[in-house]
Amino acid sequence: MRILHSYNGDVTLGFKTSTTNKIQLVQAAQQEGMSLSKYVNHIITSYPSKLRRLEEDNSVLSKKVSSFELPELITLFGQVKGHKAFLKDSGGFEKHILINSIYDLQEVLVKSFKIS
Repeated sequence: MRILHSYNGDVTLGFKTSTTNKIQLVQAAQQEGMSLSKYVNHIITSYPSKLRRLEEDNSVLSKKVSSFELPELITLFGQVKGHKAFLKDSGGFEKHILINSIYDLQEVLVKSFKIS
């Protein structure tokens, strides 16, 4: 290992994978205009930054999902689940929304406000 730490050039890394995985990697490399070796190296070296972006995206999505977990919203959903809501859409037409999910309830709540 000491020899590797002092060497700054590229080294060869081999690993076993399924034929299906290799075919998928070769096809993806060709689509990107890269050799298989360069494509796999790109995947490995870009992994930390992609993982960081995914963690950030996950954090944002978790905050959005938590808005659906408000105790008041959950209680209200329990009371209105299965009921129909009657609203007027932006064109003035009556719209019927069957509340079967918390998303349906949120749509009713958002669309029931008129701002003048």
